Amino acid sequence: MRIVAFAGKGGVGKTSAATAVALGLAARRPERRILLLSTDPAHSLADVLGVPLGDDERPVPGAPGLAARELDAEAAFRLRRERYEKAVDELFDGLLRGSRFDVAYDREVVRELMDLAPPGLDELFGVLTLVDSLLRPAPPPYDLVVVDTAPTGHALRLLAMPAGALDWVHALLAILLKYRAVLGLGELASDLLDVARELRALSALLRDSARTRVVVVARPAALPRLETIRLLRGLRRLAIPVGGLVVNAVTPPGCARCRRAVRREARERAALEAAARSAAGRQCAIITSPAESPPPGGAAGLRDWLRRWQWRA
Repeated sequence: MRIVAFAGKGGVGKTSAATAVALGLAARRPERRILLLSTDPAHSLADVLGVPLGDDERPVPGAPGLAARELDAEAAFRLRRERYEKAVDELFDGLLRGSRFDVAYDREVVRELMDLAPPGLDELFGVLTLVDSLLRPAPPPYDLVVVDTAPTGHALRLLAMPAGALDWVHALLAILLKYRAVLGLGELASDLLDVARELRALSALLRDSARTRVVVVARPAALPRLETIRLLRGLRRLAIPVGGLVVNAVTPPGCARCRRAVRREARERAALEAAARSAAGRQCAIITSPAESPPPGGAAGLRDWLRRWQWRA
């Protein structure tokens, strides 16, 4: 595995689950370099870990080989867009000076393409960090990236974006390549070609079950179940491999009230497990994690919580 992504409805415990698993993997294989990456605009990774984090890779105290980052995708895309707009202005200004070409129309089309970038493109350009983190020559690449995604709708849009973003990049390139004979390929066109390669690599990576798995996190209740089923269907439609289902906050047996809750949750769990197995199309790990009050937090608390998870293939 190179990518393990955690997805699900907001509030089901995705961030806690992703963090606990990243800590567990780091403890089991301390020689591996692991990155815990949050792509959720409403980050809570730092809150769960109880350490300050930002838009850079920071080592997690007490977890050798594990780093964490809260991705600021909007800032990453803003910087890239400003760089593109400056390069476009310089390119067309150079063409207009003493040139026989009438480039005003193409210049306006390029600017409009940037203004009409597909929704979620900022997140996607930020998530190209995945490709860089896994394949870069220096600093040393990570062996595994554990991704804490945004809630269901955002996550599905992000996973579906590489194809749409590639069309957008190709539209920009088609205009710039018209002038290749005059100015050569140019830095902007070269950069866009690199982005196109990264988008194709990301798309292939996300659909490769040998390198990527999505772990779906849910709770044994009606509303999380319904959204989880929509998520599983969406992942199947996108051909994104599902590796497991975590049913979080399961009530332990005990008092009469607890026993009633356990019976009610059992029906929801059965429906979730059937949907997960159908979406996975293969063996799918079914994991239950116990309800905790207060919720687990900090590296030590998350590791202790992880030890109480139960799973079966």
